[in-house]
Amino acid sequence: MKRLLTGCFLLAIGINWSCRDEIDLVPDQEQLASISIQSQLIKGNPSVIRADIQRVFTYSAESRKVLPITSVLLEDELGNEFPLSRAAVGYFVGVIPESHPTFKVEYGQNYRLKAVVDEKEYESTYESLSPVPEMENLSFDVFSKNIINTIGEFSPRRFGRFRVTTPLNVGTNGERARLKWNIFRLSTPVDEFGIPVPDGCLSFESPDFSHLEVLDGNKVAGDKISGLPIFETLLQFFYGKTYYLVVYQESVSESAYNYWTELKKNVERDGTQFQPAVGVIRSNFKNVANDKESVYGYFYVSAQDTMVIKACLDEETFEVSPFPSTICNLSNDSFWKACQ
Repeated sequence: MKRLLTGCFLLAIGINWSCRDEIDLVPDQEQLASISIQSQLIKGNPSVIRADIQRVFTYSAESRKVLPITSVLLEDELGNEFPLSRAAVGYFVGVIPESHPTFKVEYGQNYRLKAVVDEKEYESTYESLSPVPEMENLSFDVFSKNIINTIGEFSPRRFGRFRVTTPLNVGTNGERARLKWNIFRLSTPVDEFGIPVPDGCLSFESPDFSHLEVLDGNKVAGDKISGLPIFETLLQFFYGKTYYLVVYQESVSESAYNYWTELKKNVERDGTQFQPAVGVIRSNFKNVANDKESVYGYFYVSAQDTMVIKACLDEETFEVSPFPSTICNLSNDSFWKACQ
């Protein structure tokens, strides 16, 4: 029996060893030469176009080098171009007033981004601009959920959950919007004892992509979505007494919706064996002279509707609020005093 157990143990070790694959962390040459372009055109008064162009970071010295970027242009379907200005290394911005004599940002029109990087020309596919429905309401509730604590045991903790109610129709012909939500949060600063600092500035931060939410209105029954959860957060002491959630609701094209949906699936993976393998998310950029080159990132256009909700966490109350006129001198602001 002892020999049998020893044999089974050695066999188990052999099987375990044979099932382990080596992981090669050395990127190939194609990855070393790849770039990422993230860009968005937002319709407004004025409209704003932003573009972030970087090398794909591969933990190599090559990926840390600054890219030589000659030009970045926004182009409409008529061939009109609007140049972007360099705001920082790899970051470009353009501000387009409604009164611009030659370049107009209008619903139903198509736009693309073009860039000359390292003497190579890149361009995106055209993206169509659609109107965005106005949100009817943001709501907030507090609930309890068990999470693993520092000693490895489950313990109940308080979470805040934010929900949106919005119509889905965006035209007289019954067209439905494809929606994406960008979320930012503002909270009152506190000291190390959790006491609010009266003369500090609001802490401003953007949650990571794990909070990405998208919705295709064409796949929803009815003309409105009510109480859709778009964000939840652990209520920790450093949020102080006042917590603002700033929500930007965006309309996006079908192709942009598919891109953000694939990104959401990748960041929400839990690593179980039943999930499909992670794949490369298709970009809408290409190298004009070599369409086989791998280019990452996406250009999309959108309109935006903005709503701000103020949650008084100690009292577990909420109200829709105008955007804070200033994020400093909290002791002088009515929205700070409202939660005292």
